[in-house]
Amino acid sequence: MTYDSLVNHGDYLSAHYLAEVLPKDLKAKEGLLARWAETEERERRAHAAAVAEAKSEGRDPASVPPRTRTPREGLRALHGPYFASRADFARDAEALAVPDAPVPADWTKRLTELHLDTLRALGFDDAHEQTITVHRSGHEHPVQVLHTEPGLIAVPCGWTDEPDAALDPDGAGRLLRPVVLEASARLTDAKALADFLFECDEPPRYILMLVGGVVVLADRLAWHEGRYLAVGLDAALNRRDIRNGGELDTVAALFGADSLRTPEEGGTAPLAGFVDKSGKHAVGVSTELREGLRLSVEWIANEVLARLRDQGVTPEQIDEPARLAKELGRESLRYLYRILFLLYAEAQPSLGILPADDPEYASGYGLQRLGDLVVRDLVGERSRHGFHLYESLDLLFQQVQKGHREFGSEPEDLEAQDADRAATEAEREAAELLAAGAVTRDEYTERIREADRSRKAAARSADVGLRFEPLRSDLFKSDAVRLISADQIENPAYEEGSDLPEFLDTRLRNETLHKVLRRLMLTKGKGRERGGFISYAQLGINQLGAVYEGLMSYTGFIADEDLYEVAKGGDASGGSWMIPAGRVQDYPDEVFVERPHEETGRPLRVVHPRGSFVYRLAGRDRQTSASYYTPKSLTEVTVELALKHRLDQDGTETSAEELLGWKICEPALGSGAFLNEAIDQVAAEYLRRRERELDRRVDPEARPVELQKAKAYIALHNAYGVDLNATAVELAEVSLWLNSMHPGMRAPWFGLHLRRGNSLIGAGRKVYGADALPEGQWLSKKLPLPPTELPFRDGDLPDGAVHHFLLPALGWGAVAGEPEAKKLAEEQAKALGQWRKGVQKPPKWTPFKEREDEPQDKRQARYDKWVEATSKTELGRIQAVARRAEFLWSLVAKRLELSERKVSRRIDVWGADWLEPATEAADKQRVLDDLTAAGTPYWRLKTVMDAWFALWFWPLDRVGLLDGTDAVYGVGEGAFGAVATPVAPEPEREPESAAPSGPAPGDVAWRAAGLFDDPDGEQDELGAAADSDKGLEIKGLRIKGRRATGRQAEIAEDLRRPFIPLQTFADWLDFLELTLGTKDADAGSFLDGLDDLPVDEALPLLETYERSLDGVLGMDSPFKLAERFPWLDAVEDIAGTNERDIKTEDGHGFFH
Repeated sequence: MTYDSLVNHGDYLSAHYLAEVLPKDLKAKEGLLARWAETEERERRAHAAAVAEAKSEGRDPASVPPRTRTPREGLRALHGPYFASRADFARDAEALAVPDAPVPADWTKRLTELHLDTLRALGFDDAHEQTITVHRSGHEHPVQVLHTEPGLIAVPCGWTDEPDAALDPDGAGRLLRPVVLEASARLTDAKALADFLFECDEPPRYILMLVGGVVVLADRLAWHEGRYLAVGLDAALNRRDIRNGGELDTVAALFGADSLRTPEEGGTAPLAGFVDKSGKHAVGVSTELREGLRLSVEWIANEVLARLRDQGVTPEQIDEPARLAKELGRESLRYLYRILFLLYAEAQPSLGILPADDPEYASGYGLQRLGDLVVRDLVGERSRHGFHLYESLDLLFQQVQKGHREFGSEPEDLEAQDADRAATEAEREAAELLAAGAVTRDEYTERIREADRSRKAAARSADVGLRFEPLRSDLFKSDAVRLISADQIENPAYEEGSDLPEFLDTRLRNETLHKVLRRLMLTKGKGRERGGFISYAQLGINQLGAVYEGLMSYTGFIADEDLYEVAKGGDASGGSWMIPAGRVQDYPDEVFVERPHEETGRPLRVVHPRGSFVYRLAGRDRQTSASYYTPKSLTEVTVELALKHRLDQDGTETSAEELLGWKICEPALGSGAFLNEAIDQVAAEYLRRRERELDRRVDPEARPVELQKAKAYIALHNAYGVDLNATAVELAEVSLWLNSMHPGMRAPWFGLHLRRGNSLIGAGRKVYGADALPEGQWLSKKLPLPPTELPFRDGDLPDGAVHHFLLPALGWGAVAGEPEAKKLAEEQAKALGQWRKGVQKPPKWTPFKEREDEPQDKRQARYDKWVEATSKTELGRIQAVARRAEFLWSLVAKRLELSERKVSRRIDVWGADWLEPATEAADKQRVLDDLTAAGTPYWRLKTVMDAWFALWFWPLDRVGLLDGTDAVYGVGEGAFGAVATPVAPEPEREPESAAPSGPAPGDVAWRAAGLFDDPDGEQDELGAAADSDKGLEIKGLRIKGRRATGRQAEIAEDLRRPFIPLQTFADWLDFLELTLGTKDADAGSFLDGLDDLPVDEALPLLETYERSLDGVLGMDSPFKLAERFPWLDAVEDIAGTNERDIKTEDGHGFFH
């Protein structure tokens, strides 16, 4: 039961709990109503006995004290006193609404008496005017109140009979007795006083604000979230619903003394218990919702398949069945995300995402309207097979995505924007005047209020008529659910001029969406209980996260035969398996999963017919991906302790500005539970610290929005996350969006910050020093030398150092040593073992030899030649590659920095006046695509890193790609259909004896070690190679080395093989040089210059710069690399970067 007299602001209690569960809790055997009934009966008997005794003793029965009344009796008795004075107060309120109107002489006294009557009626029998002293930040402050007791304070305000007007700081919400804090500072309204009292040294749990015909109840644990209760006594007393468990009983149970006081026997106050049960009810609903979401995915996917069959199309005609099933499952989830997102947004109209308060929206677009429809059963073929529900949702999706009467498109909007800017400037000026002592605190407060009034007045004039602000979100793009549409799947049978439709119609019929919406919007109810509507505002991000994360390990496929579902004990919650119908007799009855029939309730075995979509939990997938949801109780305390440890280190107080710049990363993202919790706590701490620094408070009514803005800024600019499960990343994006929504916020984009990958496996800036390279200490089987961490903040790469991902690893081809591999594929395991021995070598070089009695000038000349010769050895070349990797890394860092600037979002965070205005990129996805495109520095570094890690996980069936025995290395047709034609013919040789190929063209000074040079430098150099050492400069890029010309270039090209396996370290070195370059470069001055340019100029310049590198630095193009090194195709498969995979998240997802 719900009452219009009750205001459950911000879902202080969940709507379903308040309407359906609370009445049962009140009427329970140990509930408040039963206790009151017992107390009332006991008091009546005692009072009757006292009256009888007085009569028997000859005393006046009126001398017997009145019996103690319960809060519900007190409220029932308040009707007379309240309405006796109501007309006078209403008349006074109308007169006081006129600016500068005088206050009637006895108005404050009369209103105080009404407030005291109300308090006494609620069970606070000793309520009276009094002054209490509160302590805050070492100061004492007197506050006049009407009642105080441990955990509760009651304060008097003005008069109104409308709950919506009760907290108006310029009206009914003004305090009857303003609180003086210091000479120039006063608290004049109830919201400001509540905010102040909750921040005192010993704050109360509850504050009752008496506002004439309205009582507002503020709970310290929910007030700053914009959640509180209010009751319009005017309406409740006028109806006089005195039924057991009726309106007045409910009001008394929520606002009465017995509900707000801790019981004498200990425990928690009943109202706190109601709040706790409300939260637990939401958790229970989330479990039910998770199952509903899983079933809905199956229903939607099967409906799409059924629609295809109805049009004579098989899944194979659309796509390969396994790939189609994967995409169908994902798009079904996306469709459900859309609905969940809008349900959440509609439940919180204050966020401004949907015009949920507009009557036109509620009657024409709202999901609540659809909820009212799905409560009833569908009757008739037309209603079941129609598309009303689909078309209604599709219309809402379009309005949300594209917008309607977008703010700024009409003259009134521009006036409101001007007014908002003027109000902001007035607030800034008032703060400066207050800081300079030019105005008093009261004058400052009045200026702030006047600015806010002008802003709200202009906003009201613009807020006329229905409007949708466009989200422009990837989630709501039409191609995000391509398989669920009427015009996006091409009809394979269509031919121009035929009568067949060009596109297939896969819209969802009412019958399917009716089931889906019932599952998403209604609880089932227990036993004979009536199910109610789910409160998405009360459900919250944490419960939705649990719902999301429960689906991460589910996989979908299209059954190619009739299948029965089985699980241990018949319980599929921990994972299930499918068995063919022909093997049913091989399994005991208790392993079959059963589901109750929708109409009869009779349990039936779960059967998936041939051609149906099956969406099941793979228990092994859940274990390997660690897809388990962390409850809020754990995330909250973990983040709280981490934050406490990180704040105010070394005796230095962390500033709000510093806090707002902190980067937060969740390496096992899931649905973003830890990341959301960290965002919540950092944002809240930011507001607290900034308020302290500015010595002013956020308006409690505006605080929820300001908190959301701070959360949105942190989520968009400072939050990072990684997860191996691609679905998890998509879920986390929705979760972060829901958690940071606020009025005016467009759809966020997390493409640079939330990525798919395995945070446990990836390369970093870890190096081996020059002294560790010659002996190959990192390859020692007994005590392998670990690399040294070298964060970028620690400076440049040391001379001669090499990154760990550039050197052969001890773990390459690890499966070759496993006993199982040797049993299952003996020859291949042996071949892989042989390959390991050939490639796991340190780089070759010859140390400089000292000679006795050698003159210094001759030694120096010989040393110089040795240095030159050493640079051509494997050691020198690998060290040069490390320098080029650093060069490319600097370009990646600069592009990331510019990309962050490009996609940054303008968010007006409260008090953050240091934030610079940002111009948002029109196409944010392009920023990411430009970063990761094939051939970019990012792509080249990632390709090398992926290759290094892929070799650890190399499969036995592809060893031929490494040792050169695969057919792809034969003469003729190449790996990608290209014909390999060397410039000059080469003698054929066996793959295992292949010579090093040499580097990219241009570095003709390269020679195999020992072929032309004595390592000590005694032999002459190739004359032609030493003629020019001028280098090359392109657009500020200095390339060190020699440009090959004429016959030199031909020789360099001749030394290159068209197909290079990975037999030796030399082959690996060829790959590194052709990927990362054969010449050194320095782009320092160029990159520094980009900092002074607008980002829209800097990024195109950097892109042009990067494109010039391939030929100049002697690097192969991406296509050429894939052709020259056929084993790179397997690297892509292993790393999971190959888009041709049926499951895009297949592979290890190395994260660098």
